[in-house]
Amino acid sequence: MNKITLTFLEKMTVVITPFLLSGIAYAILVNLLYIKKIPVIGDHMLFNLIERYYSDWIVWVIVGIVFIVGIFIAMYIYSEILKITVERDKLHINFKDKQTEILKKDIMAIFKEQKELVIITMDGRERIRAKTDYSESRLQSIFNQERYPWQEADPYKDAFYKWQLNDDGITEQANDILYKRREAIREDEESVRDELKADLSELGIVVKDVKKVQYIRVIK
Repeated sequence: MNKITLTFLEKMTVVITPFLLSGIAYAILVNLLYIKKIPVIGDHMLFNLIERYYSDWIVWVIVGIVFIVGIFIAMYIYSEILKITVERDKLHINFKDKQTEILKKDIMAIFKEQKELVIITMDGRERIRAKTDYSESRLQSIFNQERYPWQEADPYKDAFYKWQLNDDGITEQANDILYKRREAIREDEESVRDELKADLSELGIVVKDVKKVQYIRVIK
């Protein structure tokens, strides 16, 4: 059994975040008088309020609050990182607080495309497309140890094409979803983007994003 979990840099980011944010807050508070002299920033209402009630205990209360906020941010960062337990006959995947299990016999291909790990099942659907800092060689080694079908590239790469409005190769419903998804991408609404991708998968359409442009293929 192998695990794809946090890289050293990701672990350090999660651990350091609360301390870094509270350290910055402390540095700002103890240097408040100097910051007040900076034009525009020094006149901000928040700084005026803190200065009015300034005391040592206020400093530590604020630093403590920032530290707690930092813990929640660190927890969010951890939940957004792809984590996979690679067993002999199945994968346990934890990504964005969602648990997924995929049997080896149902997997057609696993590969890394740009910075994303992609897992395609026998029905042609992408079960996972997620960013990871693991190198391609490291990922290949982990999956090959358990004899998973690692591929050098997407076996369907030639089937993708750039989606355009009112694509007559797909249904009106699919076009409507892709239009909404394009707007979600432009507005950086990641959760909406992912939900609409799942809806497209149910309609037999795989979508991937290249520099905020949607490329699709129809599952046959």
